[in-house]
Amino acid sequence: MPYFTTSDGVRLRYEVQGSGKNAIAFLNGIAMNIDGWRMQADFLKGKGFLVLLHDMRGQGASDKPRAEYSLERHVLDLKELLDFLGFDEVSLAGISYGGKVSLMAALSMPDRIKNLVILNSSHTVDRALKLRVDRWILAARLKSGRFLWQAMVPDIFSDKFLNDNFSFVSSLAPGFELIDFVSFEEMAKAFTRVDLHGKLSVLNTQALVVAGTDDKFFPPRYSRLIVEELPMGKYYELDCGHVSIWEKPREVNELIYKFLSGDKK
Repeated sequence: MPYFTTSDGVRLRYEVQGSGKNAIAFLNGIAMNIDGWRMQADFLKGKGFLVLLHDMRGQGASDKPRAEYSLERHVLDLKELLDFLGFDEVSLAGISYGGKVSLMAALSMPDRIKNLVILNSSHTVDRALKLRVDRWILAARLKSGRFLWQAMVPDIFSDKFLNDNFSFVSSLAPGFELIDFVSFEEMAKAFTRVDLHGKLSVLNTQALVVAGTDDKFFPPRYSRLIVEELPMGKYYELDCGHVSIWEKPREVNELIYKFLSGDKK
């Protein structure tokens, strides 16, 4: 399990898979770790892509410093990791929290971000979204994975997926006990402190923005707002909830592959 140490001494777990000149980095949602991308990583490395995964500070097997978190620091961590690995250019695919970090990374280093895939995310923060984030923060403060699971699951999966796959959803509950609740709260606060509304029009990066019709946490209107600002943004909507990469893995994989292979329609 390789680790990279950032300029401020934080160890980040990362993996590099596959080979080839086309590199893609996946950026996690707030409660994810790199294992959540397995279906996408396996598919794309099988198609000849070089795949980079990492747990952000506060997540998974990476360090969890006791400090205020910021999306800007996540972007700097990514830049330092790319420098360390010698990745001069990379496509980014981020879901939810990772989608916003991906947009910020493209703004920060546009010469190094070849393509953007933004899944089930938002670049802005309104009152409705802030209330949903606050509910997750309150659940995390109870220091119980079960309570956090109960707060998040109805938001992140569609009703159909919950009803049809409840044994799988229930199997996720023990993993919530492994979440660092303090870091989770700091990350959630960091997300709400950043509003990119009106700032994306300077990006000339090809972008695919994917929404879930039944996404209760980031309804499709948030994704449409992103596309409205992106000069080279394309919109696609899947019949699923917030975690599109699990509810519709085949469709997500094909969308990403088609987009990265040059079909931007």
